[in-house]
Amino acid sequence: MQLANDIVAAGLAPDAGAAVASVVEQTPLGRLGEVGDMADAAVFLCSNQARFITGALRSLSGCRSSWCPYVR
Repeated sequence: MQLANDIVAAGLAPDAGAAVASVVEQTPLGRLGEVGDMADAAVFLCSNQARFITGALRSLSGCRSSWCPYVR
């Protein structure tokens, strides 16, 4: 996994397993995103149900971008 390797290369974690654990720990949904998560969002945005969404920025971060250390 490239993200884990980049975290290790930056000296932020001792190994890939620790890097993944760190990201999961900081993600309120408690898991890494999967390809299907991104695909589902893309399909929704291409559907008629998203017809009123225009020019909006959507974060697919497992709620990590709004993470608060006091909420779990």
